[in-house]
Amino acid sequence: LEDPEDHRALARLILRVFDEPGLAEDLGEEGRVLAERCSWDANAERAAALIEHEATTPRVLVLAPDPWGTGGIERATRTLIQALADRYGAERVGLVPVWGPTPKAELLPCRVLWTLPGRPSPGDGRRVGLWRKVTCTVAALRAARRWRGPNTVIVAAHVHLGPAAWCCHVLSGAPFGVWVYGREAWGGLRTSVVQSLRRARAVFAISTFTADAVRPAAALPPPPPTPPPPACAQKQKKPQTPRGGWGSFCAPLSTPRTPTNKTPAPKKSQNKHHTPNT
Repeated sequence: LEDPEDHRALARLILRVFDEPGLAEDLGEEGRVLAERCSWDANAERAAALIEHEATTPRVLVLAPDPWGTGGIERATRTLIQALADRYGAERVGLVPVWGPTPKAELLPCRVLWTLPGRPSPGDGRRVGLWRKVTCTVAALRAARRWRGPNTVIVAAHVHLGPAAWCCHVLSGAPFGVWVYGREAWGGLRTSVVQSLRRARAVFAISTFTADAVRPAAALPPPPPTPPPPACAQKQKKPQTPRGGWGSFCAPLSTPRTPTNKTPAPKKSQNKHHTPNT
């Protein structure tokens, strides 16, 4: 299969039809067999299903630093892409990475919309050069413009990619969120990063520690109060929420932490020996 958006690949396939007479005959025979199996009603149902899927299924544009690398952030990015692909389909997830894949990189369940060859050198501290920053930002803007629509969502898989996601939001109108984790998000944020966090539709952290560090560093507004649970839910024992580690998403920045310093009520004294009234 070829990429339907690759014009050079499509032109190469069309030239094969003219250069290989046997290929044209085989395509004609297979086309007649396929036409006999399909009816107007079946084609209409398939077209309606495709239109409904396109109109109701979100498309997620992921901006990631290095989804093929090794490390916690890289593994978290791959987990995010896999979860989105399982939820919406691999064709609905687009990826714009800063660093290109390794020579023996595994295939990710998404559409890689752009990539620039090259890997970070071991001794440069994984710093991104100015040229790569500019080209990656331009590629993200082009992808956001091409993927713009009412169901498009932009996710920055690193706090430093928040400004690029913000620019994509301005161009396409799609809401964007920023996933914050690691020591880069614990303090010393640049002004552009802080402004992008304030304008994001959602800012979600991987642990409560990171959430507590990002909220004052970016001067994020306090989360809205949580409504009290119903009476029937108060009788049940609430499960303990994991603090930190994998799986602790979004709750640290959306759920307030209210103090629970309550003075216990005094116990009523009970007399073991009761004297009846006379």
